[in-house]
Amino acid sequence: MTDLAGPSDNTANLMRQSVHVALFGALVYAVMASGFFLTGDNAPDNPNIYDEYYFALLDGHFDLPPRVVQFEGHYTADGTAYLYHGIAPLLTRYAFGWVWPFAVFPMTGFSIWLWAVIGTFAYQMAFFKIAEQHLGQMGETGPMLARLLGFAVWFASPGMIVVANGTFYHEPISVGYAATGVFVLCCVLVIQRKLNLSKAVLILATCAAISLHARPNIAIGLYAGAMFAITLLATAKIRRNAATIVAALSILGFGGTAYLGLNALKFGEATQSHSSFESGSVQYGFAYWGMERADGERAEAFEKYGRFNIGRLPHNIAIYTLDIPDIGPALSSLGEHFRSWAVNTLAADVGHIRVEHPHAGLIYLLPFWLALAVSSFWAQASVWKQFGPALAATLIAAGLTLTYATITLRYRVDLWPAIAVLALIGMSAIMPKLAAGNLGKGLQHGLAVLFLLGAITTTYISMGLLKLHANSGFGSLWTFEVCKTFAQTRDFTDADIVRICREPRGVL
Repeated sequence: MTDLAGPSDNTANLMRQSVHVALFGALVYAVMASGFFLTGDNAPDNPNIYDEYYFALLDGHFDLPPRVVQFEGHYTADGTAYLYHGIAPLLTRYAFGWVWPFAVFPMTGFSIWLWAVIGTFAYQMAFFKIAEQHLGQMGETGPMLARLLGFAVWFASPGMIVVANGTFYHEPISVGYAATGVFVLCCVLVIQRKLNLSKAVLILATCAAISLHARPNIAIGLYAGAMFAITLLATAKIRRNAATIVAALSILGFGGTAYLGLNALKFGEATQSHSSFESGSVQYGFAYWGMERADGERAEAFEKYGRFNIGRLPHNIAIYTLDIPDIGPALSSLGEHFRSWAVNTLAADVGHIRVEHPHAGLIYLLPFWLALAVSSFWAQASVWKQFGPALAATLIAAGLTLTYATITLRYRVDLWPAIAVLALIGMSAIMPKLAAGNLGKGLQHGLAVLFLLGAITTTYISMGLLKLHANSGFGSLWTFEVCKTFAQTRDFTDADIVRICREPRGVL
């Protein structure tokens, strides 16, 4: 007699295949984050900065020694330095700092790895949950496709980019990536009625609050999405869910209050979130130490056109989407011509926009997911309605990123959540056809080719990203003499120099 596997057995097998891929992906990410591919001459710049931040807070200080912060900070006139970036990566230190051997290893690589794994696994589960029912109808093909879907998420999406670079720049990026991943997964589970909205609002609010201290541009969208969910819950049964609603609002309020309080501490104004290029106020580190002029092109663009300007959308969309990867001299040269055309044609009236290396448009990094996103146009109206709040939240985050005056590879990670939600909608349209055998072979082969293209390009770019900001001269811990040289340019007294150029508090 032959045993026939029931639906629960199929589901368990599909989940098992997905978890196996996730474990393999987490292992590969660990190798990337460990610096295994870097030689001793290519160590990431200043990987200890959040470790030092952690020690400073334990000592009751919110400021950091300029020898640690260097140019990436906000400076008061007396040389007091505050870190430019958000405090969310400190969560890793408070969770594991009591056992971490800081004297041997900085925590930056582990922190980036942890958040990248959380985010990537969350996105994998979001796509798996949309495909799960249909994969279960496809017999032996189902587990294979579950594995391929997992590989696509882990190796042909921004997770590789997040984990590829061990500098502190990627720590807040990784936290924001994890927050959006959990946010999107939570929305999928609510849509499928596998998670009660009364529980979901607490998770959504937590993701929004954490992201505010990692990537504020993302947080604005997540706050909007969380507030919509809270409003929906209140409209349904406000008395029954009053405690949950108050708790969710408290989480959002705590995150916002903490953000404003930190701004007030650094700038003297709760609503001010950036320092100035001008002297006489809290000043940006590059300008404070004379590396940038107050009348320079970047300062002028910020001052005249704002840090965020909707007029930058055409240029930034073109660069983020179509920029040609730096693969060989011919493509690099073509990319230079493309970027020159874009800035002269699309950004002539919005000031300077800094476009950082390495270069790669989303059509090369995420072609598989963009194809799924385009497939969303075939989704039913009911699916669009279900995903509407998640899509609106992630589009707000993407929109703010697209209006900023700087373009970098890591900022493409902030665009991924909106693409992912559109791809989820597209998958909702494609999977029934695939399960029923109504998806043409040509289209199936085309999606496979796009997956391979994305995986190859993402891996290539990520391997190059490993060495970005490594021994650049702008990140290694300043010696006392280097700090003294900079301090003397601002006419500080010897006593001030000793105070400003003090030893870091932690173990570096």
